[in-house]
Amino acid sequence: MHPRFIWVTNIPSPYRIHSLDLLNQELERRGIAFEALFMAYTESNRNWSPINIFPFPAEVVTGWHPQIGQIPFHFNPSIWWRVMCKKPDWLLIGGAWPMPTALGLYFLQYFSRKINTLFGAEVAFGSSRTNSLLGLSRNMLIRLSAGILIPGKTARQVIEDKWGITEKPFVVFPNIVDERYYYEQVAHFNRDRLELCDRYNIAPDQKIFLWPARLSPEKGILPFLDKIKTFERTNYTILIAGEGPQQPEIEAWLRAQDMHNVRLLGHQNIDNLLELYALSDVLLLPSLSEPYGFVAVEALWGKLPLFLSNRVGAVPEVIEPGSNGWLVDPDNDEQVCQAFQDALACSRQQLEQMGQHSLRLAEKNFASRPCVERFVDDLLSLFPPRT
Repeated sequence: MHPRFIWVTNIPSPYRIHSLDLLNQELERRGIAFEALFMAYTESNRNWSPINIFPFPAEVVTGWHPQIGQIPFHFNPSIWWRVMCKKPDWLLIGGAWPMPTALGLYFLQYFSRKINTLFGAEVAFGSSRTNSLLGLSRNMLIRLSAGILIPGKTARQVIEDKWGITEKPFVVFPNIVDERYYYEQVAHFNRDRLELCDRYNIAPDQKIFLWPARLSPEKGILPFLDKIKTFERTNYTILIAGEGPQQPEIEAWLRAQDMHNVRLLGHQNIDNLLELYALSDVLLLPSLSEPYGFVAVEALWGKLPLFLSNRVGAVPEVIEPGSNGWLVDPDNDEQVCQAFQDALACSRQQLEQMGQHSLRLAEKNFASRPCVERFVDDLLSLFPPRT
């Protein structure tokens, strides 16, 4: 009987399909069966189309999905039944941990004492405080688990220093993308950059900053724009790709400030976003709170310099300040303005050199197969199969 690994999470997010497919391939190569169980097809405020065909063993399990305000709650008793009737050697519970389905799994697996359970911590800044009810509940669930899955160093620092969890082993599984797709497609679109400039009505000598972000307060869009509103506006363009509840407020502010060089593009599908990576000179992400910042990984493969706040969870794996970008405290007006001025002063050649350094960091920290192989090596070393 083969050892088994089950990954349970809330929804099949598109960016997870690539990593789960490679994980299935690597586990299969080592004689381990893999299955992904999803609580629902989608949730509110998700802009992508629901996925129902998977390249690996997976199922969206039947359940109930009540919603309180904007927060969905998934209740899938059949997931409990499937996991506990045929206990896996490893159980990864990812997605939103307060879901009833996830909470039930944590308690059931603890009392069975036969499963290596990992708490999936897609965390960084803005997570629940330790002394809050949510924080106390989260820490209790972590202590019911055998270990913690994290995407990188920032998550570990938050868990140890802010959550006070130091006794549990960590397993790293970086947030990876299909690098062949991003690297090749951005390079393909980049060959037609002048055509893209013409299509977006942007002068080719402009510095173009791309900001893929949900239009919500934690992204810090208005505070950042307010800091740079006195800058000369004829030599740069900011393209903000996303939608969200703050859109009317941002639109009104831009009209009042007459900042025509800042454009709200709305939600962009993956093909349009790849074109924007090819068109742009710098990725902009000076968020006030950013649990991870997946677009920073995409931008590395697109050979873009990065302008990040120090509250982006993907730091430090995605940036080496001065080599492939700028790292700022979003509350420090002088620091933000100076870094933005430095970015504007960079020549095209300097930006290309920084982009090459971004690609080297991508190859070092986010190459898909090596990341998956290291994860499985660490998993087997720390948590041998119990059956």
